[in-house]
Amino acid sequence: NAFAIPIVTFAVVPFAVGGIGVPGGACFALAHAMLTPLMGVLERLAEAPGAAWTQHAPVGWTLAAAAAGVAWLLAPPGVPGRALGVLWLAPLALVSPPPPPEGVARVTVLDVGQGLAVVVRTRAHALVYDTGPRWNETSDAGSRIVAPYLRREGIVKLDALVLSHEDLDHAGGAAALLVAVPVVRFLSSLPADHPLVDSRARESAKVERCFAGMRWEWDGVAFEVLHPWPEQYAAAPAKANDLSCVLRVRAGATSVLLPGDLESRGEARLLRDRPGGLRADAIVVPHHGSRTSSTRAFVVAVAPSLAVVSSGYRNRFGHPRAEVVGRYTAAGAVVARSDLEGAILFDVSPEGVSKAVRSRAAELRYWHDRPPQPEGSSRREARGAREPAAPT
Repeated sequence: NAFAIPIVTFAVVPFAVGGIGVPGGACFALAHAMLTPLMGVLERLAEAPGAAWTQHAPVGWTLAAAAAGVAWLLAPPGVPGRALGVLWLAPLALVSPPPPPEGVARVTVLDVGQGLAVVVRTRAHALVYDTGPRWNETSDAGSRIVAPYLRREGIVKLDALVLSHEDLDHAGGAAALLVAVPVVRFLSSLPADHPLVDSRARESAKVERCFAGMRWEWDGVAFEVLHPWPEQYAAAPAKANDLSCVLRVRAGATSVLLPGDLESRGEARLLRDRPGGLRADAIVVPHHGSRTSSTRAFVVAVAPSLAVVSSGYRNRFGHPRAEVVGRYTAAGAVVARSDLEGAILFDVSPEGVSKAVRSRAAELRYWHDRPPQPEGSSRREARGAREPAAPT
């Protein structure tokens, strides 16, 4: 702005306006001749590292401190130490939202419409499971929702990005997210010739196929891939949904299950391979609550106390199906829905699953319509529920 505004105001615009009345087009040519090098300089500046300032959402008390600092800077001349008001602005950038404690996983199921994107954060690490849909060639949930949420939380890199499978409602935002945020490890069930598994992705992350048995631990929280098995890739199932990477996140004896779009056939395989080993305190309901998933046997085996459905408002598929919601509520689960309640946030700790925070209710403003109550919301909250730390 320091040099672009004067050039545009006093040179480009007068010649462009003058060209309306001066025949021959000489004024337009002069305006274009001055604008072209200016745009070249601006493009180089925009590509420079740090060209745009981004940071986490400020913590509440830092806004009050900043207001005091601004008032001090704007004090009348003669007030001693006015320059010290700058120091009161520093906490805005230096104080980050507090991370979850050691041994706790903070899970946020983002509201990405008809799709899925989950952020799992431990004390010093962050993972994204699926990246939401792509709506068109220039717009997707990765750039419009997931990356801004990571910036708000002060997450500057991802230790892992897990794509359950290749459907666009799960992987549509991945390309934009790989550009927006550095990724250390990229796990997926994508084939080797998939566009996302190319040289650019390999340069920015360690690319691997997910296999049952993969395990790692961050900050006292254990992560384990439960599905698929290596031979399932060779078998090439009819639906990519049944190749979904199923991830379990465990804090002590408490766990949350992320099954992607696993359908009834994949659920049956999982039940057969892990008899009695699927119990989880929370689950992100597979396939958005489709009738082809969440079979009765699967719901009984998992027996969650919290079931989160990620689906689009009034989506054309009718997700979540009423019979599926009924199975979870009959099993004693509290059902939370992103289509009605926005993003769903809860903590997984050795003490249990915290009471889920519904973003539309937690951040309700007077100009918002009050969110409707989903089916099952009047039932008891999750077993062993406790109030989580204030959402960040």
